[in-house]
Amino acid sequence: DMVGGRQNDGYGPLNITDLPKASPSFVADLALLVLDEVKQEAPQHGSDKKVPMFNSSFSGFSGGSDHQILTDPCVGIPALMLGQWPDKFYHTSSDTVEMVDPKILHKSASIAAAYAYALANLSVSDVEQVMNTALARMVSDITELISDRQIGKISDEVYGRKAFRRCQYAVECIQDYKRFFTGEELSKVSEIIEKEAAHIMTVAAAVSGIDVTVAPAPVLTAEQTAALSYVPVRTHFTPVQTRHLSRSFTPEQKAANDDFSKNYMKRLGWGTTSILMYYVNGKRTAAEICEVLALDNGTVDAEAVSKYIDLMTLLGFIVKK
Repeated sequence: DMVGGRQNDGYGPLNITDLPKASPSFVADLALLVLDEVKQEAPQHGSDKKVPMFNSSFSGFSGGSDHQILTDPCVGIPALMLGQWPDKFYHTSSDTVEMVDPKILHKSASIAAAYAYALANLSVSDVEQVMNTALARMVSDITELISDRQIGKISDEVYGRKAFRRCQYAVECIQDYKRFFTGEELSKVSEIIEKEAAHIMTVAAAVSGIDVTVAPAPVLTAEQTAALSYVPVRTHFTPVQTRHLSRSFTPEQKAANDDFSKNYMKRLGWGTTSILMYYVNGKRTAAEICEVLALDNGTVDAEAVSKYIDLMTLLGFIVKK
């Protein structure tokens, strides 16, 4: 679905959509490594390097497809999405077989097949190679944050939170290698992970200019923290999209949903509802969820978070403890 379209006729680049930070894993870095290999096509002028003959990209997490469900920590399958966007003929009668580009379809299949093969045959020697890609990606992300701060797009406080979280996330991601090994190999990989974690911290500190060993100050006031000291517990294991349930709402539920959509959705941030629910693990307090969202996004609207949890509670998808 949404791969193999003609890039010269309304179909965008082959795009890999990243994981949410609530589901840390190395798999995105592996996918990028695979993509880089598939892109080695034509000789570059005056160089022994090769360049791609198709467009590709890598974007931050967004929902809208099966990966949104699978990557939910309650499901526990860190899932990427491979697709093409923009898609001029998305879900229209013009999306016919004539729109298929065999070359792009071949590249899509090659990426998916190589990614699956690499995961199924992951070796200890592969780990360090993928870690190199992960480190380079972290440095690139922090460098982009530095640029955003320099042009005034984000404040120093937002920069500090997001740079700290990016380093923390990189360390969390490499822990996922342990799932793929046992016995002596697991011992070797665990040693590699320990060394790489220290390396990540050193590099992140040097690039970001912040102390990545010290968490940023809390964003909530003492009063807000006390008011949000309850623990929300999910009664289901997948994200909720209320627009698909609206026909079954009671008048009270409909009024609450309409109020949230009108007054709080934009304040919380489009797409943040799924991320918020990912962090509802039955252990974090609502205040702790706000703090981790602040690290992810640089800021958080605690009232909007509270209102969404209240809405999910009214709809029966959360209970408060």
